[in-house]
Amino acid sequence: MLGGVEAIGKRPGMHIGDLGRSGAAHLVALAAEMLASLTINRDTSPVFSYHAFLHVTLDGDDAVVVIDAHPGDAPDLAMREDQLVSNRDKFTPNDMKLNRGGPNCLAPLPVLRALTHRLHISRHMDGQTKPILVEDGGLPAAIPVSEKGLLVAARFTFSDVPDSSDLTSDYLEGYLQGYPIARGLVLRDCRVADA
Repeated sequence: MLGGVEAIGKRPGMHIGDLGRSGAAHLVALAAEMLASLTINRDTSPVFSYHAFLHVTLDGDDAVVVIDAHPGDAPDLAMREDQLVSNRDKFTPNDMKLNRGGPNCLAPLPVLRALTHRLHISRHMDGQTKPILVEDGGLPAAIPVSEKGLLVAARFTFSDVPDSSDLTSDYLEGYLQGYPIARGLVLRDCRVADA
């Protein structure tokens, strides 16, 4: 029996480099869960007023995630980033469940690290990009933002041509559009650009 990070890494379709349908869905969920973990308040109300942008680049097993935020929407985002990074190795069995509720924002970073060979997370604000974490592979669990809802506009770039013959850019955009990440958190305006 496998447990922890090893179990997640070996689950079919969970590997970031798997560009099949299930792999793409998990990528979207994990990336958006990370955004949710940074935006949740202790009173479970959204930090962002309208929506944020996730820029996700896949290059084989490498994933680059850029969180594009606006200063007025997230005044305490830097504190949340520090908290997320400082707790990147801490998780409990309950953290393995996707879409679990609660205002705790310590869990997410540990599943995404486990599923990537190299993970680069940064935030773009005030015309500058600030690195949050750049390291080699370890796991985020989903954390709902709030019942009020948060809209996430996702941009995906595949450096490698998808190896699934039926997984075209048009299909993937339609498949991900409106993808429910957690209660009140959905994806919209998905765009996929093949390199």
